[in-house]
Amino acid sequence: MGPVTILPLKDQVAAALRAEIVSGRLADGEKLRQEEIAARLGVSRIPVREALQQLQAEGLVLRLPNRHIRVVGLDTRRLRLHCSALAALEGELVVQALRSGLELPADAGGSALHAAFAQALDDPTLCQLFLQQRRALFETALEACPSAPGPAPELDRAIVQALRGGEAPLRQAVRDYYDTMADYIGKELAL
Repeated sequence: MGPVTILPLKDQVAAALRAEIVSGRLADGEKLRQEEIAARLGVSRIPVREALQQLQAEGLVLRLPNRHIRVVGLDTRRLRLHCSALAALEGELVVQALRSGLELPADAGGSALHAAFAQALDDPTLCQLFLQQRRALFETALEACPSAPGPAPELDRAIVQALRGGEAPLRQAVRDYYDTMADYIGKELAL
């Protein structure tokens, strides 16, 4: 058993809203009001405002004039675009990490594997960018899938095997991972 962590309230609110957006319970284009969210979740407006700022940075909500906030929902096109961008970013991160002598943890798999690629470069900006975008839509969508993690473990193994094959096979394994996962998530969430 690992240590117990307590998430700040703003992060709990962001996680709840993120899950509602990805699952479609908050529809694309729906306007959000801080007061209503605060009342529904039983919190003050401050953590709601902070959570909405976080979700705006992740691209899941859009701030409009006159303090209105609109949901940016998940559809097949957006999922594919997001996964394509993640594949490009992670492909470059993993190649650069490989060039710098990437050492994977013995039990690398799942989110830990993908985080290890970002962290291996020792560049906090790129690491944060990648991990935030991966968490924002991809991991939340995967968690919403009824039979998660789907093909992810076997695709992770293919990436680890491709580490020995050089840059081109490695980039292709990362691309295959995100393409396959986009198909899987799209089917599971009926997008």
